[in-house]
Parts: sequence; C-alpha cells; structure tokens
Amino acid sequence: MPALAANQSYASLQISGKGILALGSVSLNQAAQTSAAEVGLYRPGEARPYASFPANPVATRQNLHRWSPNSTLLAAVNADERGFHIDLIDAASGKIAASTPPLANAPAFLSWSPDNARLTVGAGLLDALNAVTVFGVRP
Repeated sequence: MPALAANQSYASLQISGKGILALGSVSLNQAAQTSAAEVGLYRPGEARPYASFPANPVATRQNLHRWSPNSTLLAAVNADERGFHIDLIDAASGKIAASTPPLANAPAFLSWSPDNARLTVGAGLLDALNAVTVFGVRP
C-alpha cells in the first residue's frame, strides 16, 4: 500500500471474489474545512492501484461500495451538484461504466441480486428508510 499523507486516512475496504481490493481513502483540508475521497483498485499482490476514481467522502467513510457477485462491477456511491448517485465501476478498466440518475436521498445500503442483473439501493434521511429503488443492470 502506498504511504498516506498526514491529512489522509483509509476509510473503506471491499474485496471482490477475484481478490481485487477497493480501498477508499479520505483527505481532510483543515484550513478549508473540506474533505475529498478516492477509491483505488488493487490487483492481488500489487502495492499500487491500477485505477482510482473520486468518491463521496461521507459514503467512503460509511463503506458504501459493493462488488457485484461476479466481481465485474463495483457499485460506488458518489455525489455531484445534482445530488447522490451510484457509479458502476468496471473492474477490468477501473472506469465508470454507468451511473444512476440522481437519487432522492443519501443511500444507506446497496445490495446486488445473485445473478448481477439488479442493484437495490435504499435511501433515506437520518435513520429512516424513505425509498428503495431497484436498478436493472445490463452487462
């Protein structure tokens, strides 16, 4: 693993069925009181990521990333100016293969169907589950 900067910490970890490690880190800028996150993808036995992508700091701290059962896609919670959404990351390339439309609330859980065809996203405010959405996933 690469050494972390003084303002950085590892915050999430997911391991695929093929041994690919999705390791999330969060960096804190104390002067600006902001944080940023990144998820790196590591092949078995490699110390450096073969790909990385920006992630939502809150979702990264809550470990809201999930590998598909066949380990080809990583569902990762992210956010932009439109709100929260789920990015599907292709495990082979580390690139975003697809993204959901903006979600009504911050995601609280992600769950894949055993056949990789559906991704269930639960979202809500605070401790309430206000919406459950099932997205169809095509290879």
